Amino acid sequence: MHNPLLLTRELVDALAALGPVSHIVSASLAHHGYMAQWLGNFPNAVGLGPPGLADKCPHIPLAGALGDTPVPALAADVEQVWVSAVPTFSETVFFHRPTRTVLVTDLLMHFGGKAEGYSWGSRLVGAVFREIGRAHV
Repeated sequence: MHNPLLLTRELVDALAALGPVSHIVSASLAHHGYMAQWLGNFPNAVGLGPPGLADKCPHIPLAGALGDTPVPALAADVEQVWVSAVPTFSETVFFHRPTRTVLVTDLLMHFGGKAEGYSWGSRLVGAVFREIGRAHV
């Protein structure tokens, strides 16, 4: 589970259909709000978070800090890189080889329209861009 949200019965049922939850990950210091709840409900899962999360939230039972190297159990399927930008925007970005899926949290954002109303901090780290044209990926 990547950046877990509020755990609901519907979510537990949907996950059960996919298989066991083996890892619960907070990719940045801003997305740990439900980590303890998830780890309490999935006691066999490994909890991982960014550098500094164990100090910030000692009540969350983490097995380790994320970095550039995936834990051995995930290494065959996952590549990851720790992107240290601005403290609140630093995060681990994951690439899941079998599905060719990139998991990005806050390092990649798009706010439609104009930048009015966004903080100077968001503008400083590049979270708000002026649209110069449309790019299709």
